[in-house]
Amino acid sequence: MNENNDAKSNDLKDIFRQLTAPVVDSVDAKIRDFVAARVEEVVTERLASLEDTVAELRRELEVLQHKKSE
Repeated sequence: MNENNDAKSNDLKDIFRQLTAPVVDSVDAKIRDFVAARVEEVVTERLASLEDTVAELRRELEVLQHKKSE
């Protein structure tokens, strides 16, 4: 009797997995896309500030080099 219940339980679990798999896959894909977009956004923001800092340092270097050559 217990084996029969276990088999039914496993069958129900398998059916449940089959029915929910498309939803789980869809949610998984949406989460993956959201995370990728958010990571891209954060990286872009941080790179922009680094690029601004590098540009400022280059300008300062040019000023110093110009003063040195005078």
